This record gives sequence, C-alpha cells and structure tokens, in this order.
Amino acid sequence: MDFFIKFTTHQKNGFEFDSIRRNINSMTQNMLANTNYRLVVALVFLFFLGFSATAQEKFELRDGDRVVLLGSGIIENEQQYGWLESLFTSLWPDRYISFRNLGWSGDTVFGEARTYYTSQPSPFELLISQVKAVNPSLAILAYGMVESEKGEQGLATFTEGLNTLLDSLDKLSTKVVLLSPLSLTHQLKSEKERTTQDANTYYTRIKTVADERGLTHIDINPLMVNHGKQIMGTGVHLNEKGYAWLAAYIREALGFPIQESNLQIDWRKKEVLTSSEISNLKWENKENLFSLSLIYEYLPIPLPDRIESQPTIMVKGLKKGQYGLRINEEIVAVGTHQEWEKGIVLQQGPGIRQSERLRETIQKKDEIYFRQYRPQNRTYILGFRAYEQGRHEEDLKDLDLLVAWLDGQINQLKQPQQQQLYFFSIQ
Repeated sequence: MDFFIKFTTHQKNGFEFDSIRRNINSMTQNMLANTNYRLVVALVFLFFLGFSATAQEKFELRDGDRVVLLGSGIIENEQQYGWLESLFTSLWPDRYISFRNLGWSGDTVFGEARTYYTSQPSPFELLISQVKAVNPSLAILAYGMVESEKGEQGLATFTEGLNTLLDSLDKLSTKVVLLSPLSLTHQLKSEKERTTQDANTYYTRIKTVADERGLTHIDINPLMVNHGKQIMGTGVHLNEKGYAWLAAYIREALGFPIQESNLQIDWRKKEVLTSSEISNLKWENKENLFSLSLIYEYLPIPLPDRIESQPTIMVKGLKKGQYGLRINEEIVAVGTHQEWEKGIVLQQGPGIRQSERLRETIQKKDEIYFRQYRPQNRTYILGFRAYEQGRHEEDLKDLDLLVAWLDGQINQLKQPQQQQLYFFSIQ
C-alpha cells in the first residue's frame, strides 16, 4: 500500500532568505535607475558583508571546543547534577566538545576563595593559571553574588575586578558568556538585607560592562522570580530541578529552546510526522500494526517536570482496543486507543537510559576533575606540606587521563542511536 512520510522542519537561523533576495533585487533595480553600476555592486557587497557578520554572531560550539564554567557556589554545585553540560553537548552530537567546572563556593572575580596559606601565587594568579591549564575556547561566568554582599560600596571594586578578569580571558582568546548573580530580594525579609544583598545592582553593572565589550549576558532572575519555591533548595542553593531548569533557561537564551520530541502517526492516512530520521516503515493492515526504524536528531534529555523535553508518541486512527509499543524488543508503553491518540510520554526505553548514562558520566567526570584540580592539592600534595601527601602526585596525573577518557565516553554517549519501534495490538 502507498504511504508517504512528512518531516517537520525547524527554522534555526530565523532569516527569510527569499524575502531578503526580493528586497535586494528591488533595491538593486531602484539604484540602477539613479546611479552607476559600480556603486550598486559596492553597496550590495557591503550589505552582504554586514549580513554575514550578523549571522556569525549566533552562538555555536565547534568541534574541539572546550567550555570552562567559572563562578562561586552556583557553578561549583552544578557539577553534582551535570544538566548544563548534558543540554549543551547534546546539541552537537557529531562534534567533540568538553567542559570543565572551575567553580568554587564563596569565590569572587579576584579568586579570593582560592587563597593559599603561602604568599605565592596570588588568588587571582591561581585562578588564571587554572583557566590556562584548561585552555578554554568559551567561558561561562557567574560572579557577583558574593560581591553584592558589600552593597553599593563594593560596586567599583567589583567592576575593576571583572574587567581585569575579562581582559585576562581576552588575552587567552576565550569567548565569554556572563550570567547575572541571583537576586534574593523576594526571599529576604529584613530591609537591611534587601539593601546590602540585592544583586540586581551588580547585574546592571555586569550588563553595562558586557555591552561595552560586545559580550553576551543573561539575566537568570526571571527564572527565580517565576519558579523560586520550586527550584530552590536549602539556603541560597538551587535544587536538582533548579539546575535542570536553569540549564534549559540558559540554552533558550542562547537561541536553543527545548524542542518537543514528538512522533505523530496517522494510521488511516498512512502519515508520519517527525523531525527525526526514519526508515524501514512497514504497515500491517489487519491489526493496526506498524514498525519503523528511527534515529532522533538529538538525544532526548528529559528534564524533571518539563513535559516538552520528554519523547512523546501519538497514534491516530486506531480501532478500539489496547496497544503496546516495543523499542529494541523492550516493551516501553501500553495504552488504549484514546490514550495513544492523545499522546503517551515515554518514561523508559533505550533512549531514556542512554540519556541517563550520559548525565551520570558527566557527573563522574566532574567529580574526578574536581579532585584533580582542587586548590588543596597545591598545599598538601604539591606545596609546602607535600611531606604529608606528596606521594599522591603521580595519582593526579592518572586522574587527568581518566578525565580525558570520560570525555571520550561522553562524546559517544550523546550520539543518538537507531531504535527499532514495533506497535502491536493487545488481545
């Protein structure tokens, strides 16, 4: 029996090329009527030059890029969950991308929380040396929350330190994305606390500095205002849902909203609607059965309490009855014809497990990297107290190798795998 396959498409760059072409043709004809040919060519060339420069500003991670996360507690604690790396590295399944978390609780733009007991190096020199060791192409910075406790009096010092840090990153040819500090105004009761600990003033300064330098900046506080009670843990820290939603928020702000992973099937019309690559589609007329092979464009990363991030399958036109779905010989969902028509969210299956293994591997990599780079190592293993634990110096090198190996595992796990789907009737 004949059938056809429809694929949904997503306009990723936001540009209407046909409309642009028509505008250029119209502009060219008008200019030809009023000026000479050389001037027309020059103006059209400048137009495309400006258009090209604008298009290049789109955020993108390239093959071989390394991202460093810098900041205080909000960055350090992210390594417990791995949501940020999961959501970003999975966007480019065919590119080798690595992440390093250099966050440190209580840290500032001066690296003050990394202070040694000895005089050398300075906290800031240590911070920069750690960044140099990572050799990042992109840095995501989340500073200002600790500094904001000094209120207006500390603003000038913070600005100087931020510019010094950005100058150092610029010398390393590292691009930068700046995050706002968390504002806790809505959680604090005391008028004095609101005055001294409100971080909005510091984000305003961060935004000014970013705009002057042409850097990307993201205010994460709308997420806090709208969902504060759901995503806050103890004290001023985010819970796991908070970090998952924060990662999705940052990704969307950079131009990559969470896309629905829907597979829509109409049995009567013999249509399949999906943005994923499918093959081997077979219809069986007697039992409302079908089977197909599918490879998702991106590995689905289900987020807690975010239904749009979870794979969903909808089947229309079924006869009355119960139906099940097998993926790679594993039964993953069962429902009535009405439930399938409405859409069933997949809670299990090979793709879900692959996503879980990806995030678990990221968490393990971050944990081992933290042990390898933590400032205490310089004191107790490599520094003036090496007589206590110096025997572990070679172990630090072994941890480097293990982190690199886990990077390889992560870049394999993020690649979507082919899935064999079989839809069957339950008698």
